[in-house]
Amino acid sequence: MVGGKLQTFEPISNTVEQWQQATETCWQTLLRLSTVLSKTRGFTLAQGPGPTGPLMRHCNIEASSPAVGQVLAQVVNSLNADNLTGRKVHSYVWDLVYDPNWNKYVVSFYLVRSDVSATVQAGITPPQSAASQPASQKVPNRNGAYTSTKPPK
Repeated sequence: MVGGKLQTFEPISNTVEQWQQATETCWQTLLRLSTVLSKTRGFTLAQGPGPTGPLMRHCNIEASSPAVGQVLAQVVNSLNADNLTGRKVHSYVWDLVYDPNWNKYVVSFYLVRSDVSATVQAGITPPQSAASQPASQKVPNRNGAYTSTKPPK
């Protein structure tokens, strides 16, 4: 409601933008998305937590009029793909939230364990209790490879 009148609400992720094909990194794609959103909707898009190295990969946006959510999904597809083979080797997800303190939207990318992301995609809730966790767990290192760790005694 603005000025006592009800207004229609369109989520920022549904905003459709004209997109010119360009050869650029995912980081440059996010900067361009921020510029476009600032001009068309008056919103600022800030980069939140996420990987810096993978954002330097080539990013290809395949639609000419994608919604913001589609652009972010294609950025994640680029982050998840191996540079040489193009097959999926990582499991990144994106998050877009509004921060009223900054008066900005913040986009973040998180690396999710492959077994957890497959479970979430299947609609199965992973176990929550610590008792159900094995004594030795596999955790991803900076390169996305899994290493075995033991909890402290």
